[in-house]
Amino acid sequence: MGRAALASSGSPAASQLAEASRDAPDSAEVAYWRGSADYFADRLADARFEFEAMLRERPEDPRPLFGLAVTLGKLMRETPSRGRAELADSLSKTFERLARTATSADQLLLLGSHFANQGDSAEAVARIDAAAAIAPGYWRVHAARAYVLAKAGRYDEAADAQERAVAVATESEANPSLEAALLRYRALAASATAASPSPPQPPPLPPPPSSR
Repeated sequence: MGRAALASSGSPAASQLAEASRDAPDSAEVAYWRGSADYFADRLADARFEFEAMLRERPEDPRPLFGLAVTLGKLMRETPSRGRAELADSLSKTFERLARTATSADQLLLLGSHFANQGDSAEAVARIDAAAAIAPGYWRVHAARAYVLAKAGRYDEAADAQERAVAVATESEANPSLEAALLRYRALAASATAASPSPPQPPPLPPPPSSR
């Protein structure tokens, strides 16, 4: 996920968070915001601790499950391969729990990415379509759908989805990678039509989304 993945308009300022931590140090809600702040500051071990603390109080709350999943994912990317086994096991269990409880577009997109990486394109598309029903104007929904469709070899549909991502992105959200991905999907579609023996690979999945 991008660094804004856990942000929201309701995020408390640092001074408010410090005050809340003093007044209610054992509050599950305060633990969530402390975990978010730790994630932003790249204090990933602390973020994991806080999200897990909230989950002990609210085991089915999708917000700390989402936070824990993105934190564990980043920890895995920054950990040497010999130390990843415990992280991978925890991440797998977190995704299993999030799959039962996800409600927001971001949570569903993260699950879509997960299922795509696991090779389950049908489940990935289903989760992304659910995200699109919640936030049809969210460009990352359509970019993620394009990626999953391309992974499944459905290149024409991937190009259509990426065109939608380009169309709905605001001026501040637009970036060259959106257009580049669209060109790549069109190339994939053309290669498939021409029965190319070695079509190019789809571009990387877009970074996980900001919170919605």
